[in-house]
Amino acid sequence: MLIDDDEAERFLASAILDQIPESSSALEWVSTFEEGREALRKNEHDVYLADYLLSPGSGIELVREARELQNRAPMILLTGKGRYEVDVEAMEAGVSDYLEKGKVNPDTMERSIRYAIDRARAEAALRDSEERHRSMFDNLPVGLFRTTLDGALLDANPSLVQILGLPD
Repeated sequence: MLIDDDEAERFLASAILDQIPESSSALEWVSTFEEGREALRKNEHDVYLADYLLSPGSGIELVREARELQNRAPMILLTGKGRYEVDVEAMEAGVSDYLEKGKVNPDTMERSIRYAIDRARAEAALRDSEERHRSMFDNLPVGLFRTTLDGALLDANPSLVQILGLPD
């Protein structure tokens, strides 16, 4: 999904994607901040390419909203002119990658999308693993706890709390 208010950018992105060997991508496009927000709410795309400058908001605002909506699809920010401050802000917001439009070619686009999808899969696997282990820790009928090397309590499962008769 491309979220960009410039139709020429849609044609350019489509042409770049068409040049990627062995790609089976289909580019969908929305041209407004609000349409981008709605597309993110639906969470139907593998990757989102968002323009930095979208009136009345920005691509970074869309990324933040997507993360609040638990849309964890990779988001790649596109900008006309790269600035370090924007790059850092984008990274902190949860952008998978940051590309300058004038420097994008089939190789950089393919690499960015491939890395972003792989990173999203790894993050999803890590979240699943953490949830499984947290569930196991919380639901075992045996008292479990973790401490520092000095013996300071870090964590205790509900069974231990109940066994010891402690408050939560």
